[in-house]
Amino acid sequence: AVVFRDGHRALGPLSWTWHSGEHWLVTGENGSGKSTLARLIAGELHSALGGRVRRPFLGRDLLTERRAQIGLVSAELGIRQRRDWTGREVIGSAWSGAEGFSPDLTRDQARTVEELAAHLALTDLLDRGAESLSQGQLRRLLLARAVAHRPRLLILDEGLDFLDAASRAAFLTLLPGLARAGTHVLIVAHRASDAPAGLTHHLHLGGGQVAFSRALRSDSAHLQALP
Repeated sequence: AVVFRDGHRALGPLSWTWHSGEHWLVTGENGSGKSTLARLIAGELHSALGGRVRRPFLGRDLLTERRAQIGLVSAELGIRQRRDWTGREVIGSAWSGAEGFSPDLTRDQARTVEELAAHLALTDLLDRGAESLSQGQLRRLLLARAVAHRPRLLILDEGLDFLDAASRAAFLTLLPGLARAGTHVLIVAHRASDAPAGLTHHLHLGGGQVAFSRALRSDSAHLQALP
């Protein structure tokens, strides 16, 4: 694939495969194409003519299907979520992929929202308007939204930024259970040291292309193996 943004090549030519059972770290300098890759995988951007992105885990590769199977946290998403709706609606929109409103939830979905809010110390934000929240508060809601529907892919594009140590630790405790249930994780970060433990592979981008791609050390604790 090759992706152009604002008339400039932002990514590619790039050929890369994310296999079942893999959890990836993606690093690179500013402008290397990390966020473009994340949004391409999520279906928010499209490759130029001649490129191809295959998502074989989807029955139909439509926007609604992608949003139902992919959890994404990014700076762009944070900007779009600053609307006149509550924290409860932000998290509850996970199942529909809607932005700007949240359809009525089932009893189980509503219970999941409450449980996630309690685990991530978000209960006091559920009835507050998203427009009134700090970056850190909104980011915590978006992380809850990204995992509420137990997506097939979870993509965090510097998604742990703006979190204090306690909030980061609370969220990371969710990842092993998600991985065991079939969620595959991709973390975009500036440095390898910013990534949580348990990832299996590392992709480093430079100038929109692959600088290197490698498996991480075999003695690393994989997400599925963490308690």
